[in-house]
Amino acid sequence: MKKLVAIVIFGFASTLACAEDITNAEAVAISPNVAGFSDFTDFTLFQSAFGAPLTRIAFDEVPESTIVTNQYQNEGVIFTDGDDQTVNDANFVEDGVGLNASGRIHIQFSQPAVAVGAFFPGGMTIEVFDTQGGNSLHQSADFGGGGSGHFGGVVGDTGFGFVELRDWVDDSVFIDDLVFGFGPPEGAISGCLKVTGIPLTLNVVVLIQPDEPRQLAQTDANGCYVFENPVPEKWFSIFILGTRVPAE
Repeated sequence: MKKLVAIVIFGFASTLACAEDITNAEAVAISPNVAGFSDFTDFTLFQSAFGAPLTRIAFDEVPESTIVTNQYQNEGVIFTDGDDQTVNDANFVEDGVGLNASGRIHIQFSQPAVAVGAFFPGGMTIEVFDTQGGNSLHQSADFGGGGSGHFGGVVGDTGFGFVELRDWVDDSVFIDDLVFGFGPPEGAISGCLKVTGIPLTLNVVVLIQPDEPRQLAQTDANGCYVFENPVPEKWFSIFILGTRVPAE
C-alpha cells in the first residue's frame, strides 16, 4: 500500500460546477461516449457509473391494471402518456410485475436526472431530452431484441428532464423495473475518486474557498462526495487527505 497525503483539485464555482474524477473508471460503455453519455447493458456497471444510490420503481407498489400517471410523483417522476398500465407477466423476471406502454413510455422528471435505465423483455431504446418537447440530448443503442431479463441504461454528465422509452423491434415497449438517479443540486461541487478502478471510500474531503469557512465531506462506498452549498463565483480547492491507495 502507498500512502497519498493529499489530492488537490482546483476550480471555479459557477452556478453549476462539477469537479472531475481523479481517475477515470474502466471503459464500460457498449457504445462510444457521445456528448457525455454512455450506454450500459450491465446493471452493476450502470450503478457504478452513476456512483450513488438509485431510485427503483418496481410497479408492484400499485394494483394490477393500474394506469400509471402521477403515482410516483413523490419519487420525482410522472408518466405523461395516460395509457401505461401495470400487468403481471412471467416475462418480468425481476418480480413478475411490469408496465405495458401500449406503444412508447414518456417520463417527466421533477429535477434534472443523469441516469435512467430499465429491466425489460424484448427490445428497448432510450432517448433523453432536456425538457418535454425540447432538444434530444442522447439516443441510446438498441438494447435487447428478444427474450426476457435484459437491462439497458444511460448515464450522462448533462442533466435531462424528459425521457422516451420505445421498442426498436415493434414500437410497443414493456418494462419490468425502472431505475434512475438525479444529479447533484444546482451549484453543487461533486466528484468520485478511483484508483485503478477501486473507489477511495470513507476519505475526508475538504472544500476551501477564499475568505470562507472550510467545508468537509466524506467519500461514500462508491468513492463519491458532494458539497451542496459552495459560494458561487469564487475559486475553490478540494483536498482529499490521508488516503491510502493500492500498490501497483
